[in-house]
Amino acid sequence: MPSDFSPDRFADKLATCSETAASIQALSGWILFHRRAIAEMVDVWYSSYKVQKAAHQVVHLYVANDVMQTGMRKYGRDIPDAFAEKLMLAIAITMSEGTQKTQDVVRKLVQVWRERHVLSDEVIDTMSDMCSTVVNARKDALKDTMALAKQHAAATNNDDESLVLQDIPDAVDWEMTRDTIRMIEELEGEVVSTDLLSDRMFQLSSNLHYFAQATTTSDDDETTTTEWDQLEIPVFEIDLDGSATHVAAFRRHLENQLDKRTALTAHFTSLTNHVVLDDMSLIEIAARMDDETKDMQALLDLCVEAAEAKEQKRKEYEAALRRRHSHPDRQ
Repeated sequence: MPSDFSPDRFADKLATCSETAASIQALSGWILFHRRAIAEMVDVWYSSYKVQKAAHQVVHLYVANDVMQTGMRKYGRDIPDAFAEKLMLAIAITMSEGTQKTQDVVRKLVQVWRERHVLSDEVIDTMSDMCSTVVNARKDALKDTMALAKQHAAATNNDDESLVLQDIPDAVDWEMTRDTIRMIEELEGEVVSTDLLSDRMFQLSSNLHYFAQATTTSDDDETTTTEWDQLEIPVFEIDLDGSATHVAAFRRHLENQLDKRTALTAHFTSLTNHVVLDDMSLIEIAARMDDETKDMQALLDLCVEAAEAKEQKRKEYEAALRRRHSHPDRQ
């Protein structure tokens, strides 16, 4: 183990790491340099993660992500495999107690790890189940809340009214609504993919800038000299092939994002010209409402007729009483 490594020193570096790409990748490089202590560092990482606030938990996740992906490219699968168990525990904590932002970061990273095969399929499937389990749990909680509301309604209203409420069918999404949701989700996917690569693009640009600053060209023979001691980061470790792949992917996602934004804008524009009366589902609903209106009008007419008949009988009864009192001798 390198002499300058210690768990306390690593914990201090984690605590002071910021969300900037330079800070995250600098710490990632330090961890990989001390990779012989990776198991001990993962334990420190998890212990620190549990006690951090949401914002710094996100930094911990980004550090783990960079270490796993960079470590896999340079040293093989042992690096990401070392994180697998503690990462699942951290994700379990986040998906049950974390903020919405932290949970969104977890979902994005799990998606990236699946696409790039950073972790085994079994581990990724478990992480995905954790993410979806929380969503389902929230839906179940909503259903429980609705059930309690219906019970309360049944206790405070008459039985007929509660039965009517329970028989109301669930609303069915309109086709145009489904299309809109699908287009928004597709755009969101491209935005997520672009954001995940943006940090690497920023770091690559910074590396090239540092390299250019440390490179000088002689005026005499036009030879190029690089002063390596001026470099603030290990520029010589740049993976050129990997960087070229990332740049191409970043450009592709940007182009896809532009296409989907244009398509979504056109879709929203078309909604302003949509004639709702031409939609067959709305026509059927309107027809049913007309029939129900006629039925209710018929019921109202019967009620009015019954009320008039009852009033007539009352008047006849009162008239008979008056005649009886006006001629008592006839009794």
